[in-house]
Amino acid sequence: MRLLKNTPQNELYEYICNDIALFHFIQEKAIDGLFLYDIEDPNGFWIDQKLCKTLGYNSKNTNSALIDKGPFLTKDLEKLKFKLRECQEQKIEEFEIVLDFKHSTGRRIAINNYCKFLKDEEGAPIKLLGALKVIEKTKPTKLEQQVERYKHIIEGTNIGLWEWNIQTGETIFHPQWAHVLGYTLDELKPISADLWKKLSHPEDSKECDRLLKEHLEGKTDFYECECRMKHKNGDWIWVQDKGKVVTWTEDGKPEWMTGFHEEINEVKERLHLKRSFIEHAPSAIAMFDKQLNYLAVSNRWLEDYNIEHLEVIGKNHYEIFPEIGEEWKSIHQRCLKGEIIKREEDHFVREDGSELWINWEVRPWYKDENEVAGLIMHTADISHTKKLENIAKEKQNFLETILKNINVGIIACDSQGKLTLFNKSTRDWHGLPARDIPPSEYPNYYGLYKPDGETPLKLSEIPLLKALAGQEVNNDEI
Repeated sequence: MRLLKNTPQNELYEYICNDIALFHFIQEKAIDGLFLYDIEDPNGFWIDQKLCKTLGYNSKNTNSALIDKGPFLTKDLEKLKFKLRECQEQKIEEFEIVLDFKHSTGRRIAINNYCKFLKDEEGAPIKLLGALKVIEKTKPTKLEQQVERYKHIIEGTNIGLWEWNIQTGETIFHPQWAHVLGYTLDELKPISADLWKKLSHPEDSKECDRLLKEHLEGKTDFYECECRMKHKNGDWIWVQDKGKVVTWTEDGKPEWMTGFHEEINEVKERLHLKRSFIEHAPSAIAMFDKQLNYLAVSNRWLEDYNIEHLEVIGKNHYEIFPEIGEEWKSIHQRCLKGEIIKREEDHFVREDGSELWINWEVRPWYKDENEVAGLIMHTADISHTKKLENIAKEKQNFLETILKNINVGIIACDSQGKLTLFNKSTRDWHGLPARDIPPSEYPNYYGLYKPDGETPLKLSEIPLLKALAGQEVNNDEI
């Protein structure tokens, strides 16, 4: 019986139909799954859904169970090939071997492999059938269980996971990684570390390489970069790539690194709109990322701080303004945690000694509803207003000095009749200090009488209060 579709499953079915002993072999030995190995194609492995499940991989259809280099570790691939050649030379048709398989969580599982050669019509071995049984089933650790839960959660999102062995170059892209770019994994084969570089924009890959190098050298806790990647439809889309080294070799070199990428086209478009608004704003506005690097700046900002000659985009705020102290840095960190802080006036001394008075507000801007992506700072130079205020204050102080010391008695009150000025000459005449008392007590406290010196003044007859009431006061004698 010959099936029309030439698939590993159909091939195996044909062998079973021609040899019922194979059916009993699989029933007895393949407790935890089976594989088919193409002897003529050293990289061709097919594993069934049961083995996929044993190894923690999601295989809802037979195509996704085709794994190019097998789930074995490299050293065990060589071990299997050596055993295979040895058995062929000695014309041994069945053998047993223990191999380490790699679980999706990264742990190794020792599995007993019962192997049997499958032959073509001329009797030459062309396939190797492996029936597998896990030697010792260990209960997954809490960490592995948590990883599994996270993987199932992530499968329903637009986040594409990747794993990379820095030492061997082995690379694993999960199906969603390819889906972000409009592909299936099969369409991107052969899978390798070079695939990322092949799809990324050449103008962006240099910066990503620099950030990756810094992380591998231990200078940063995470690797994070934004770059353009070629979508299947031909467009360049913006992708944010994040990762972290999770294991190291015995001599301390970074080994496995895991991470994910996600499309951020919408985020970049919103950022572009913000930049366009800021650049053409009539006031002084600057936009920063979380490291306080400039993303956008208005012309007024450059003018107010006399930095038109500098190319600030991409530069750090503390590099442009080295005079910034710890108070400002603390404000920036608080705002990165979600606060909005502002001040009506503040004194700012530049590195060259020049002084500014500014009104300012610092607030976070968000990548999405919950994640702060950086800061937006708005300032207004109020130095000129402050200078005018100081001039007015100096004039006021000058006039007050004259009024207080002139050899003429001068008094003044507010709209409620309370005294606001009671100069030295007035105090000398009365021999009394000005007191914060209600106007009703003025006649008694200050001894105010009519010209006869015997009749006390009524409130309505006190010259100061008459003037306050709008009456004209001229040459009144008291």
